[in-house]
Amino acid sequence: MPSHRFPTSLRIGPHRYTVQVTRRLRGYRVGTIDYRRRHILIATVNGATGQPLPAEEVRDTFWHEVTHGILDAMGHALYRDEAFVREFATLLTGAIDSARFDQET
Repeated sequence: MPSHRFPTSLRIGPHRYTVQVTRRLRGYRVGTIDYRRRHILIATVNGATGQPLPAEEVRDTFWHEVTHGILDAMGHALYRDEAFVREFATLLTGAIDSARFDQET
């Protein structure tokens, strides 16, 4: 996935979430998911430091928030476990970023 190119919406289970990329969020947050409004918000700048976030971190944040949404849609209590979601999302981002597809001939 290119550095800051994300879908404008996606379906997670029975719910359609909108996705918005913004410059920054308050504090150290770089992403958030609103389960009630079905909205994912991703920052490109660290709100606490004002420094731009590396593209890899922005992508990882997107998949981190999607992981929260998937676990919530499953009704799984791990959706609240930041350590689990962080590790899972980082591995997911790596798998997606390293995926290779054969060229169609």
